[in-house]
Amino acid sequence: MLFEISYEDLITDQFDEHQVAARILGRQMQVILNDNEMLRSKILRILASRLNNFTSQEIDSMYNSADKSDTQIIRYKSVDEVIKGIEE
Repeated sequence: MLFEISYEDLITDQFDEHQVAARILGRQMQVILNDNEMLRSKILRILASRLNNFTSQEIDSMYNSADKSDTQIIRYKSVDEVIKGIEE
């Protein structure tokens, strides 16, 4: 199933394997969650709650300017990528 979903668009010059993996995870979850809107909404709500009300743009900005050892920002970015994968 992994190779049935396109991911070539995620391979860029700024390739970050952890963030690409998070986006692919979201895309894989999408396949399952599209069959159950109630579950999809609940999972998206839970994931969004982990972002502490930061927007994707704010997370991207923090991630691009932060020390890559800042695990909290890395977590925000990973969760945001999973959400993006689900919502694509």
